[in-house]
Amino acid sequence: MDDLLSTEEDLSSFFLGKKDAVKKVKKVQFSPLQKVAVAEKSSSLSKLRDLKLTISAEMGRTTITIRDLLALKEGAVLELDKLAGEMTDIYVNEHKIAQGEVLVINDVFGVRLNFINCIKKANLREEG
Repeated sequence: MDDLLSTEEDLSSFFLGKKDAVKKVKKVQFSPLQKVAVAEKSSSLSKLRDLKLTISAEMGRTTITIRDLLALKEGAVLELDKLAGEMTDIYVNEHKIAQGEVLVINDVFGVRLNFINCIKKANLREEG
């Protein structure tokens, strides 16, 4: 085993092409692979069914100065950039996924989805 590349100096000499460097390399032996049981194929969506998501509806936005922010009092009204009756944006975990119209049903706000962005229902259904 004295003729194997074992020290940093041997390796350096070998890679720098010095004539007196040892040039024998031992072949690596791997143990044979063993079969592993594979779980039954299941839909990737089935594993996510109980994951909780945050859904929010954005009524509009505005920009104000810090001075105006500090001057706000209870009862102040902020003017937003959307008109009453205009579509509102729907977000799932801060990603815009839809637009809809705001409804009031029995004194509770709701949103009717009118347009869903880039999501195909077929991709959300579980296969099988």
